[in-house]
Amino acid sequence: MALSRRPGLSPFLFPHASDPARQASEQASPAPRCTVSLSRGELFVLASIRAFVAPILRPKADHPDWRELFALAEMSPVAEAEFARLMHLIGSWAVREIAIRCCHCPTVGADERLLLDLVAALQCENSEGGRAILSTILPPPVVPGAAYAAERFAAAAAAAGYRLRPSERAPRNHGGALPREPL
Repeated sequence: MALSRRPGLSPFLFPHASDPARQASEQASPAPRCTVSLSRGELFVLASIRAFVAPILRPKADHPDWRELFALAEMSPVAEAEFARLMHLIGSWAVREIAIRCCHCPTVGADERLLLDLVAALQCENSEGGRAILSTILPPPVVPGAAYAAERFAAAAAAAGYRLRPSERAPRNHGGALPREPL
């Protein structure tokens, strides 16, 4: 199977109200979760994802710099590098469009929840669940590299105190094991 790499970070998009397929997908998903109800770790990861994607989608607008978020959160250089690697792999190889909302949106979209579940699964030492999530958005040959980057980012985020709660839809590890440390 020949892989088809996408130019730049083209699969990222803001959901558009005029797209009927996107509307149907959003309606089929559970009700969006309000960002106010997110944990500290979830807010950090979501803000980082949105800040990473925002200048790609709207290059002429002002956006927060995701690297400044990492500095304020006292994240390690390894965390920064692995997060960037993960986002670049998703942006370059995604097999479908990934809907990321704007930095000011008060709700969490389905694809954003999927990425939060990825980090949560890996923090629960559920690498199988993390790979399963990645396999829904990446071609099989790209999954191992993305999983490695995601695992290192998830571990660094947890070490810095940014633990995520798995959602009800997240893959479970060995009967739904919870993280060893309290959230």
